[in-house]
Amino acid sequence: MKKHIKLLTALVIGLLACTNAMAKNDFDTIMLNMPVGIGKNAAGISFSNNQYYTVLAGGSDHLVVIFDETKAATFMSTTGFDVRGIWYNPKSKQFEGNAYGGSGIKVMISADVLLESIQPDSKSGGTLDTTENEILYYYRNRIYRQHRETGASLGSIEISGLPSEASMNTTAIAYTGIPKKEIALLNQQEKVILLINKSNGKVNEKIKLPEYAVTSKEYNFDYANGYFWLYDSNIRKWTGFKIKE
Repeated sequence: MKKHIKLLTALVIGLLACTNAMAKNDFDTIMLNMPVGIGKNAAGISFSNNQYYTVLAGGSDHLVVIFDETKAATFMSTTGFDVRGIWYNPKSKQFEGNAYGGSGIKVMISADVLLESIQPDSKSGGTLDTTENEILYYYRNRIYRQHRETGASLGSIEISGLPSEASMNTTAIAYTGIPKKEIALLNQQEKVILLINKSNGKVNEKIKLPEYAVTSKEYNFDYANGYFWLYDSNIRKWTGFKIKE
């Protein structure tokens, strides 16, 4: 009898483990090759009007590139400031970003200052919550919020269920717009994307990336046009991943 109970207990534990395990995902992928230019790490990638817009972090002379729907680079320029995060603002109809060291929220290329930034760390990359019109930053298990129009701090959200800080990409954050999974962070060590409910800070879904995916401790991660993006700075290539329906 005891043997049967032990066997049943082991079976139940095994079933629970299978239920909680991350499913193996099949992905559609898209790749964008960055042209030769100044800069190594990518501050982010954004999408609007059938074009991808990406920027390399690190200085005002670093590369800005626009790709069209055929994945061809159709425009190149320099950033105009040391960019750390970028987004497309549908209200202002322009690409914006936050600068290194909290030196402002600025318009891309022209570097016109829009707001003071309140990023929690000098290297924090920002993203725009287009639903609530808030700029979001990630730093040490918290999401920091800034009103895009007034620049006012809207407080912070503590995230539960994250791995150790050493496992995380410590500067990158992405806004997905997916209900209850609005925020995306990257566990770069285990190659897992963490989707977080902005209203309560809980991890709602984990997406296991393929083993060949190249992840980074800083920058080089974003979400645009339904794809999660990783930038390989060694070969200067963005790869977008979308789970197959």
